[in-house]
Amino acid sequence: MIETIMNFVNKNLGAILFFLPSSPFTFFIDAMEKAEWLSFLNWLVPFSTFIVIGETWLAAVGIYYLWQVVLRWIKAVE
Repeated sequence: MIETIMNFVNKNLGAILFFLPSSPFTFFIDAMEKAEWLSFLNWLVPFSTFIVIGETWLAAVGIYYLWQVVLRWIKAVE
């Protein structure tokens, strides 16, 4: 039963994704890979570290708000 539902979802999702256009950013990403100066810029300003810190912060804030919702729900039940 679950396998049938998953196959149905995968088939329909594939059909929907077929009609979507390709990413408009592939040209820019390919151009950035060829830039030699980008490695020097990343050495001076560690963008990857900034991204990791930002993702961690967003996850922490999201967990905090989710926990607040759970606590309010529990308080409403009591």
